[in-house]
This record gives sequence, structure tokens and C-alpha cells, in this order.
Amino acid sequence: MHVTVYHGEKSISALARRLYEGGRADLTRAQEALLENNPRLDDLSKVAEGTTLLVPEVEGATRTEESAPLETAAASGIAAAVQEALDPVGNQLTASAAAERGRAEEALQVVKAREVKKAAEASRHLGRAVAGVQARADERETFAAALEAHAKELGELIARDVNGLLDALGRRG
Repeated sequence: MHVTVYHGEKSISALARRLYEGGRADLTRAQEALLENNPRLDDLSKVAEGTTLLVPEVEGATRTEESAPLETAAASGIAAAVQEALDPVGNQLTASAAAERGRAEEALQVVKAREVKKAAEASRHLGRAVAGVQARADERETFAAALEAHAKELGELIARDVNGLLDALGRRG
């Protein structure tokens, strides 16, 4: 069994011509088969564009490339759902990295200010505090870089796994 989506055809014969090739009798059988497998097509005015339709095999008619095997459509749908579900994780890692990097930059701006540098030179205690702030800023920068690397790696792993899923189901998306 194949599936397709409804494109708003105004007649069942127009739909059959989009989905099948063949002679007049073959296309008539195709129309009957479409109606039998998709009873809602009896009133096209009530069928929304994008509705999934079953496209059965019809003796004498050849299906066009306008439909795909059910397994292929299912695989693409599953892959899209997996990708959609996992995208926010990568986005959150990227946003967290940007936030960490921003905090590190803010801290460094403060300790690099002329007045703070001058005061740190005059006070050993303040000098150690400034060095500590710089060290924590460096740690935040390192952490941000690690988050970005993990986000990139996660994206690559997801893409690889989605492609593996599609391969296992018989189609690459």
C-alpha cells in the first residue's frame, strides 16, 4: 500500500490522474479503489489539503511518483518526530554555552577595568581576588566551549541515528 497527501483536487478523476497512469478503464478502476480505501473522498469539499490518503495497487494502472510506500512515509514521519523531539536539547546546550560565555566576558570586563587593575596592584588581597575571578572566568569559558562541543556532537549523533533509522526502515529522508 502506498500513501500520498491530498492537494485539493476538485474531482476524484483529477486525483486519480495525479496518482496513476493508464487507460480510461484503468483510471476508472483507480477512482473506485481510491474511494473504497478512502471513503472521505466521497465529498472532496470536506477533505483538508494535506490529508493522508491510501493509494492502493490497481490492476492495469501504474502508480506515479506522487505516492510512496506506507513504510517509507512512516519512516520519514518517525524520523521527523525524533528530530523535532531532540532539537530542543541541542538548542538548550547552545543557549547554556552562550550564557556561560556571557558571564565569563562580564567578569573579565570588570577585572580588566583600569581602576580594578590599579587597585589590584596596590592590594595583595584584591590581587588574589582578581586572579580568582579571572580563573573562574576561564573555567566558564572552558565549560562554554565544552557545552558547544557537546551540542555539536549531539547534533551529529542525532543526524546519524535518524539516518540509521531511515536506512533500517528502508528509506533515507
